[in-house]
Amino acid sequence: MSKTLARVTQANITLAQADPFCMLSGIVAALQHAIDNNMPTAGTDGVHVWWNDEFVEKLDAKELAFVVAHEAGHSFFMHNQTTKRMREMYPELVPIAVDQVVNNFLVDCDPDGLYITMPPDGHLDRKYQGQDVYQVLKDLIQNPPPKNGSGSGKGLDEHLDGDLTAEELQDLAIAIVTGK
Repeated sequence: MSKTLARVTQANITLAQADPFCMLSGIVAALQHAIDNNMPTAGTDGVHVWWNDEFVEKLDAKELAFVVAHEAGHSFFMHNQTTKRMREMYPELVPIAVDQVVNNFLVDCDPDGLYITMPPDGHLDRKYQGQDVYQVLKDLIQNPPPKNGSGSGKGLDEHLDGDLTAEELQDLAIAIVTGK
């Protein structure tokens, strides 16, 4: 096993043992991880997660746990499946909107940062706390973020189309509902 995947596995174990993340534990366990150094950071289609070695190497343990939980959060909310058409219409804004939803959710789960810490490039504006992707996107359309402004971040990951097989979708739904 590569050093990157060993660290990702350790982050999975940390999250699975942390009470605030029990609702994600089934998804965390079900995600299939692989190395893809063509990926700038990390990326998911909702079932598979690809990791860039250099990106993972730069993260401390809590930051990596955040990104692992972040990828599981996209699966939990089924962003890769439900936002595909919106990403075609708003390719720059939808990734920010889904990241705002996931990152606010994760910060709400661990507000004191006992288990996770968001890396510097993440999108987090607490005005979106408790909002869904459609509410966030509507605001971003009306109030576009600055291209290089404070807090705009480049994002933690790539958002890939969730063109999953029927079996993969069923497995994801079971993981969401049962936590296994």
